[in-house]
Amino acid sequence: MRSLAGLRGLPLVSIEEGRELGRVGSLLLDPGALRLAGFTVSADDAKGPVMVVPVEAVGSFGSFALTIAKTGLITPLASNEHYLSLFDQAVVLLGSEVCDTAGKLVGFVKDALMDPATGALLRFRITSDKGFLSPYNAFVPASAVNALEKDRLVIHPDHIVAYQKESRLSATGEEQRKFVPLVTQDAEIAQAVKDRISAEMERVRKELSDFLFQQHAEYFIARERQPLLDAVTGAVREEFEKRIADSVRGAIKEFSNALPSMVERKEFDAQIGQLRESLEQSAKQAINMAETAARQAADRAAEAAA
Repeated sequence: MRSLAGLRGLPLVSIEEGRELGRVGSLLLDPGALRLAGFTVSADDAKGPVMVVPVEAVGSFGSFALTIAKTGLITPLASNEHYLSLFDQAVVLLGSEVCDTAGKLVGFVKDALMDPATGALLRFRITSDKGFLSPYNAFVPASAVNALEKDRLVIHPDHIVAYQKESRLSATGEEQRKFVPLVTQDAEIAQAVKDRISAEMERVRKELSDFLFQQHAEYFIARERQPLLDAVTGAVREEFEKRIADSVRGAIKEFSNALPSMVERKEFDAQIGQLRESLEQSAKQAINMAETAARQAADRAAEAAA
């Protein structure tokens, strides 16, 4: 298997002509077939047409150069509709997001391993974050891939991605690895932070609202209690005085009509005076009781408002 990472920029050496043809340019990935179909040639002399080297034309994929065994298969990009279509799709594999069919992010493509003979992509090496410095890596087989899109690799939801932490070799020479959970989604973290901020803002808002309501109630009671009490007491006093005065006038009128024929005028006036004093005293007691009841009612209303 050959790694795709590091292919770009490698020299292309023709075995037949014994010279360098250029360097590997853009990788032409076929998302439908899940394979590397070929790559463009980046030449120092860019005056000619853009050429495409099919995978079938490569004799060997070396670490420092690629040898071209069949230069006759090299074709201009503009004259081949298939390669031109792949070039226009511009599928970006390395660095793409890895998601399941539900859109859940599980990692990022760090590398892909292919069959040098056919260009078929066999395995994908993914990392837990977009920066390629993360020590947590996992491999996804081609059989677990649902689709290869322009900037995303979609895998089947039933495939479990098990990340391993790469570390130095142990004293026995065996590589130590540690399994770690799936990558945490940035979107989930952002949503959790957003929910936490919203909940905290709601709590502060409620506490502030309760505090301001309490302060307003205390201010209202301190400022409006006495005027309210005076208004209620005055209204009760006025109403009681009016009703008692009407009652006194009615009683005196009836008494005056009934007694002149039965008693002397002097005795009549004395009895009228006693009756007036008795009614006035009763009226004062009633007013005092009404004022006390009004004051108690105002106090209870103020306590209920607090």
